[in-house]
Parts: sequence; C-alpha cells; structure tokens
Amino acid sequence: MSSYVPVDIQINILKRLPIKTIVRCTAVCKSWYSIIKNQHLQKPDIKLPSSSILIMSFELRNDYQNNCLLLSQDAYDLRETFEFNYMSIDQSEGLYNTGSWCNGVRCLSQYHEGQLLCRRKLLLFNPSIRKLRPLPLSSLDDRIEFLGRKSGRYVGFGYDKVTDDYKVIKLYRICKGIRSDSILHESETWMFDVDLEAEVYSLKTHSWKTIEVNDHRYFSGHPVSVNNSVHWLCNEDDGLGRASIIAFDFSSEAFREIMLPIECCCRRLFLFLYKGSLALLETAEVLDENFSDELDGDLEDVLEEAQAEEERNEEMQTVTLWIMKEYGEKVSWSMEFTRKPHISFDFPINFTENGKLILQIHDKEHVAWDPETDQVVNLVSIPTDGEITAEDYMESLLLL
Repeated sequence: MSSYVPVDIQINILKRLPIKTIVRCTAVCKSWYSIIKNQHLQKPDIKLPSSSILIMSFELRNDYQNNCLLLSQDAYDLRETFEFNYMSIDQSEGLYNTGSWCNGVRCLSQYHEGQLLCRRKLLLFNPSIRKLRPLPLSSLDDRIEFLGRKSGRYVGFGYDKVTDDYKVIKLYRICKGIRSDSILHESETWMFDVDLEAEVYSLKTHSWKTIEVNDHRYFSGHPVSVNNSVHWLCNEDDGLGRASIIAFDFSSEAFREIMLPIECCCRRLFLFLYKGSLALLETAEVLDENFSDELDGDLEDVLEEAQAEEERNEEMQTVTLWIMKEYGEKVSWSMEFTRKPHISFDFPINFTENGKLILQIHDKEHVAWDPETDQVVNLVSIPTDGEITAEDYMESLLLL
C-alpha cells in the first residue's frame, strides 16, 4: 500500500489544527514547510474559531513596554499575556497603534521620541504567531523629509480579495506655505494650504506605489476595514464641519464617499465593525430636564449646583448605534439601538463579537457593557498610561 497522501488532503488536515501546532509542523519536513508557507493556509477564509478578546496596550514611556492580553469572551478572565516590542539596534524605539486591524493582523508604527513622522517605519504584527514585519520606507517618506514641512499621517490596512493581497494605504497631509503679493496687503504675508498625497504598499511585491488623491478633507478617528475597503470618518475642509465617511477600495485603489444617516446629530462619532457590518456609534450627553437654567443665590451655591448638574449629565450619556445593512447604500443605515448606560465613560474602544462594548471609564479603567441588559463587567487591570485596543482574537498564519 502506498504511503503517499495527496497534497489537498494534507492541506485539509492541517486546516483543522490549532495555529501553534501548524507552526510546529513546519519543522517536520520540507514538504509540510512548503505547504504551510504557501497561500493555501494563509487565506482569510481559513478562520479558526476563537473565544477570546485580544487587548493590546501601547506605552510610549517606561521603556516602551507593550503588552498583549487574551481575555475569555464570556467571563473576561485573563487567559494569557505576553509582550511585543520592536527594538532597534540602539534599543530606544517602541511601537504605537495606527488603528488598522484586518484578519488577525494589526498595522503598527515605529516610535522614537524626537523622530520625524516620515521616518517612522510601519510594521505588520501577527499576535497569534508573534511575528512582526517592518515595511520599507518609501520615496514619499523621503520627499516629506526633504520638504521639511509639517505633516500628518493616516494609515489603513486591509485585504484585497481580487488580487489575494494584503495592502497598506498611507496618506500624508502636507502643509504648504504660500506667499501673497496682493496689493491688498501692505506687507508680505503667508497663507497656508494643505495637500493630501498617498501611497499603497503590497505585501506580495513588498513595495510602495503612488496613487492619486483628489480630496482635501480632514480624517479623524481610527480606520475600520470591511468589505474590501478601509474607512475613516472625515470632515469637509470648508469650515462647516459636514461629516461623512471616506472609504478606500483596495482593489480599485480609489476613494469614495459614504454619507452618514440623515438622522445622525454628528455629535461624538465613532466607526466600528459590529457583527460583520460597518457601524457608526453616536454618543451625547442628555440634559437633565429637571434642572433650571435660572440659578438664584450666592456664587458658591451656583457653582456647586452647576457641578452637580454636570455630574448628573455625565451619568445620563446616551449611546446610539447605526448599522449599514447594505454596504455602500445610504438608505440602508438602520438604527440598531439607543441606550442610556447607567455608568459614565470617557470613550468607547470597540465592540466584541457577541455585541458587548468595551468602554474606558474614569482613571483608565475598562469595562465590557452589554447594551441589551445594561450589565457591566470590569476587565482586568491594564498597566499602561498609553492607548489600548480591543478586538476579537483571530488566529492567522499571515507573515509566517
């Protein structure tokens, strides 16, 4: 009897193994190493179920101690913790979050105090196999440094299903000083304008290419990758502050605009992925109708009452979630819920797979809030003065 096992059967067997076991299998023989390293086991449709939440903390002080914590999805118990640090030869660099997360891999940025933004390398990090891959600097980075102008950088990471490739979009908002010689001015004056310039990185070719950007809006918040695109909230550069969503399609490598719900009040807005759909979270404080605007008495009494009213308002925050049922269609925005949590929070961090919302409350403590029941579960203490992220933990072989 032949001992030969067809490759497709070997692949199907390997797909059913845990990621850590698959990584160990690369040392068994050359044929397994070749099978595991190729794209068959690294496609995003190969997803092993996970019942954990991944918490990442970014510390830009105290020797750049960055940590990953795995929490159970149900009781939020601590399952595992490990450090992730990208240390250069001079041992003086750390990492910070760019906000981009796709199929179990996060895009990060190198950090060094005093370093120009354009000299900070981007990196891809796969926490399930503990692998960091730095991306090369580009000609745009060199040009930004040569110009010596102030700039801001936006970064998005996602998957191009058409070419089966992972890509990074990098945009610079470049300030330009323009001298005005108009006769209306008695002396030389300078006005400032901004340009957006962009490049796209391909993981397959390990290279950058320039793309055209005909947009001058201000991006805000962390990006969200879904439906072959990465999305940002943005505001018009016309002083009116009209908000919308800008999406970059990784296949067409073009930008498009997605309008917000008509009923949206545009107060504090956050983009999230909610149960596989693009979601918009709106938070606002609700005024206490029982509080009178007319305050009598001494100034001290007025200030005390005003402080008490502020505390009451903080406890009456309202949260509204909008879901885009049909991606890209404005009319498909649907209000999922409007709630008034019984706790006050600083800002939302992310939704979990089961619909819970991770919140940062006062003193940098974190909780999981259930919008359906209004129940709150305290998360483990996260020792950091910096930012944290929270995602559903997805194991992946990408970057192996």
